[in-house]
Amino acid sequence: MLPVNRKAVFITGTDSGIGHELAKYLDSLGFTVFVSVLDAAGPGAKKLKETCSERLSILQLDITSSAQIKEAYLEIRQKLQNEVGKREYFGKMCMQSIEGRKGGSEEGKGKTEGGERGKEGKMEGGREKKNRGRGEREGRKNGGKEEGKGKTEGGERGKEGKMEGRREGGKGKTEGEREGRKNGGRGRERKNQGRGGREGRKEGRERKNRGREGRKEGKMEGRRERGREGSETVSCHGNTLVHLLALPLSLAELWAVINNAGILGFVADGELLPMSSYKQCMDVNFFGPVELSKMFLPLLRKSKGRIINISSLAGGIPMPLFAAYGASKAALSMFSGVMRQELSKWGIKVAVFHPSGFKTSIGGNPEDWKKEEQMLLESLAPDVKKDYGEDYIHKLRMFLGQMTSICSSDFSPVFSDVLHALLAEHPRGLYTPGKNSYTFLLMFCYTPLWFYDFFMDKLMGVHVLPSALQTPERKNRSQAEQEIHAPVKNGS
Repeated sequence: MLPVNRKAVFITGTDSGIGHELAKYLDSLGFTVFVSVLDAAGPGAKKLKETCSERLSILQLDITSSAQIKEAYLEIRQKLQNEVGKREYFGKMCMQSIEGRKGGSEEGKGKTEGGERGKEGKMEGGREKKNRGRGEREGRKNGGKEEGKGKTEGGERGKEGKMEGRREGGKGKTEGEREGRKNGGRGRERKNQGRGGREGRKEGRERKNRGREGRKEGKMEGRRERGREGSETVSCHGNTLVHLLALPLSLAELWAVINNAGILGFVADGELLPMSSYKQCMDVNFFGPVELSKMFLPLLRKSKGRIINISSLAGGIPMPLFAAYGASKAALSMFSGVMRQELSKWGIKVAVFHPSGFKTSIGGNPEDWKKEEQMLLESLAPDVKKDYGEDYIHKLRMFLGQMTSICSSDFSPVFSDVLHALLAEHPRGLYTPGKNSYTFLLMFCYTPLWFYDFFMDKLMGVHVLPSALQTPERKNRSQAEQEIHAPVKNGS
């Protein structure tokens, strides 16, 4: 099974019934859920808002309106793009926060390097100062000694020269003076060595200044790095940052469209149903899902997602009294099969559901049935109305109440199959959730038609004949049954 994360689904017809419960179920599993309701202010929409998470978005949609289908597509596409943009923005902010921290580290590193350079310059300057003092002392000492020695030797030699000069004359005096000047020059040389010490002290001060400049330069470089890489930062800490950076930037994608919206209409013989019932069933149960699927296919091609069409058992096998409803669902089932074949080259999987009877509000309520019965009687031609009789049409209304009583209220088989169709790597093309759904399909495919027709007549047929087909004995029996079940009036 594929993971749930980053998958968005769009479900139509969630005011009540299977669609309503399915929306809550998928939301609880972590899907991003878009749902359409016919009445955005109705009780179904309010309950979804109260019970579901913020991942669920509610859209008002009439499946028969092309304009509203396009509006729903644009709104869902925009929300998905906003979600991706939000993820990219926060991802960028967190990366800049990390880079900013790196810039701070560079600043600290620059300060450290500058401090080390300054410290080295200071130490070197101290050593030079020490050497300079030593040179000065040595220069003064040696210079004084040499100067004194030069003077002493010069004096002695001067005396000798004087004595010798007396003996030899002016020659000795001249040589003694020359030797004295020579030794005096040596003293001056030692003195110049002391001047070299002063030069060393000056060089030490220059190195100390260079160290200060290096520290200042390192500090400025760190600030520039922080300004370049961490100018915009956000606070991202702990699990939030780890979770944010672990997710891809393309957060949500439309993974599936679930065409669930549908109507049943009044259950009656195909001859009795007005053309408006056929057109309404086709508009809601077939043309609406076709147009909506076509509208959302560009998004599904990008995600290589799924289309799930909720048809009906009546769309897979012929069932009496469901001419309009069954024909529209059969069209949806055939459309699903063709699209499954055609969209496989795009990587899109298409599945159709033929659920058996589940207790939903698709059939309406007794008040709705009474109104539809009255509308049906008013629309019938006089001869058709005479042949069928009002008693037969009244029995059809009673059949709706009996049908809902045998339907299941446990939707878990549908939920299990929908989840498989959404997340299985190789989903099935046909799902038949519910009691006996697959059994009826096999019976239709593999048994003689006369046997199948006989079985369905016993299971689904109205056990009363139209008025024109009844014998006098049957008519009398029917009238007697009506008198027995009729309410007794007071005073009679």
